[in-house]
Amino acid sequence: MKKTLLFVFAFFSIGFSFAQGLGHTTLTFTDATRNNRPIPCEVYYPATSAGDNTTALDPASLGLNGFPAIAVGHGFVIGASSYGLIAEHLIPFGFVVALVNTETGFSPNHQEFGLDLAFVTHALQLESQNSSSILHNIVSQEKEAVIGHSMGGGAAWLAAASDPLIDAIVGLAPAETNPSAIAAASSVNCNSLIFSGSDDAVTPPADNHQPIFDGTNGCKTFVTLTGGSHCGYIAAGTLCDFGEPLGGSLARADQQEAYLTMMTAWLRYFLNAECVEALYTDYVTAHSFVSAAPLAACMLCGNVNDVESNPINVFPNPNQGTFSIQWKSEMFNTVELFDATGKRVLKQMILQQGFFNETEKLKQGVYWLKLSGEKSISTKKIVVE
Repeated sequence: MKKTLLFVFAFFSIGFSFAQGLGHTTLTFTDATRNNRPIPCEVYYPATSAGDNTTALDPASLGLNGFPAIAVGHGFVIGASSYGLIAEHLIPFGFVVALVNTETGFSPNHQEFGLDLAFVTHALQLESQNSSSILHNIVSQEKEAVIGHSMGGGAAWLAAASDPLIDAIVGLAPAETNPSAIAAASSVNCNSLIFSGSDDAVTPPADNHQPIFDGTNGCKTFVTLTGGSHCGYIAAGTLCDFGEPLGGSLARADQQEAYLTMMTAWLRYFLNAECVEALYTDYVTAHSFVSAAPLAACMLCGNVNDVESNPINVFPNPNQGTFSIQWKSEMFNTVELFDATGKRVLKQMILQQGFFNETEKLKQGVYWLKLSGEKSISTKKIVVE
């Protein structure tokens, strides 16, 4: 759920970043459900000082319960290291970012890559519960997102289709994949944002970005960068440029500034409940090469106020396997419950607005509650003892 303290803090953080430094560590997570598949990541986090394995900034010192987890998927044969600019831009505003470094060869498995991205967001949350980890107690247990470029963008949609707990996805020129990201879009119901360069010569928007966007459900926004290229989201000099040697008419620096500025404001809103949509809308208004449709989908301070003034209450929590859910607004129509592995164990329509009673006793463990409606999604952790 969104945090009131963070919402209040947003008014002071619009032009101010609170992280003292960019911390970095290298972690390899293991997915036991896929033959102990190793998933190496370059992980960046808010730290007390910049550098490798430096002390993490304590979110509690800022009145926060944790920093949201974000997994980043790379493009075809590009590799994770080229996406450090995303981490550098996001970390000062309170996120933990993992650059996922799997499927880097010339025959990538898109399905596995998507599952990697989904797995890493939750792996970061579990890592935060490890008292010996440098990430101990800094990762939010309630909010996560996936960002992907090109192949990684299509894989982000595969990730969200496989894991309904993902709160938001961002596609930077998302590419059609195998299995199809376009087909998977119909199973995606989280907040989504797509950036599309009109001069993209690698993944033409009409065949890739647009159909992925059209098929996606939930609150979604399509941003067109006039003159933007496929490779302009990262620094020059990667193998991406061999596939697009002429680039686009939009300067690479302008393309990067545009997507990083808008994406950061968008993530701050949807993951941190910060009332910063003006940063997003003002940027679009001030730059003629940027167009967004809708301009600020669901990014209204009123929506944040509604959520904050109408919190979700689960009682009792922890519980012995049965519980009730209560809320004050009428924004939700579906309740879902997922176990710690991400398996959905319950899905029901909400018949009585503001109240839901779960009477079938659950097994001991940690569960995630997801309430969703046409324009709003909220999650909450439930513990069964």
